[in-house]
Amino acid sequence: MPHLGSQWWCLTRQTIEAILTDPRRPEFDRYFSKVWVPDESYFQTLARRHSVQIESRSLTLAKFDGQGKPYIFYDDHRQMLEESGCFVARKIWPRARLYSYFPRPIIVWPSAAEPQPARLSRLINRAVSRRDLGRAGLYMQSRFPRKDRENGKTSTTYGVLQGFNDLFADFEPWLAERLPADVHGHLMARERVEFSDRGTVGPGALSDSAALRDLDPRGFLANLVRASHQMQVFQHSPRDCQDLSWFMATDPNARIFVITGAWAVPLLNSGMPFDDIRRIAAILQRAELEVVATLNSVWLKARVQIWDLADFTARPAGAMQSVIAALGGDPSQMGDLPATRELAGLGRFFQRLRNAGLRPQMMGDFSVDEPAGKALFK
Repeated sequence: MPHLGSQWWCLTRQTIEAILTDPRRPEFDRYFSKVWVPDESYFQTLARRHSVQIESRSLTLAKFDGQGKPYIFYDDHRQMLEESGCFVARKIWPRARLYSYFPRPIIVWPSAAEPQPARLSRLINRAVSRRDLGRAGLYMQSRFPRKDRENGKTSTTYGVLQGFNDLFADFEPWLAERLPADVHGHLMARERVEFSDRGTVGPGALSDSAALRDLDPRGFLANLVRASHQMQVFQHSPRDCQDLSWFMATDPNARIFVITGAWAVPLLNSGMPFDDIRRIAAILQRAELEVVATLNSVWLKARVQIWDLADFTARPAGAMQSVIAALGGDPSQMGDLPATRELAGLGRFFQRLRNAGLRPQMMGDFSVDEPAGKALFK
């Protein structure tokens, strides 16, 4: 039976004579003259055939990956090579200064102790694992993983808030003062990317161009999360591009908070003709229902909290405290909530949508008898 092994061997005279005088040697020579690596199989096979005792210990320090490519040692490996106690190290960078450092002059008689290359082996094994798995949330041209086979979709925790800036005025600056995070606007807005300072270039030199972002939305989000030491928090809405809904829902790093039905508040105060409002409301509600269905999937891995608009507006302080705590802030220092947008007449607004054939869903219960503060629509 053929055996493989290192081409570096220390054989006894008895074993060598047995190999040279083996009556089947012509047969072995014919066979091994056609194999892939005879220097790593010919003597290894015959030694195991004739030897009475084999110690499987390497005389050399050399590491190869799963493709047979060697790991190269450089000058910064000098201390570890010295500590390994190995007799020979192979695969050194040609221009390394290691050649002038080794072999060391013998000051004391060399120890007969077994070499201990364990530390160097652990370092190389970590490098092997890093190359095979990649770094969390890092997508590279040289190593692009298959969908859902990534070593982490993103590198660290980030927050997604849907419906909050529809309900609260000046919500972003208010939240930025209470979180150790970069609080952005609608990063997935259809017109342009709304970075925290509304600049044309964001963290990691990302462009505010929606066209560039939409070429690779997953890469955009992963790069944004990796670009800063601070947590990234951004707003989301049914009005935005929904290409990342499934990606974020299946990302364990995502912290998603949704106020369903909050998209109706800007429409309530828009002053647009009602026919236009009804058409837009149908589009936004359909988009929100698809998002919520994704967040209720059995494949969900993100941490998600969902409130309907009525429940949130009934107890906004407690809900906001849970959001701030989940995003790394101090809920005890939350202070006053930002100003809420005008909600008077919301019940009548939803009733008129029902009368027009659109059934509002996931808004909660609002009183139809509540008087409107002003003319809401034409």
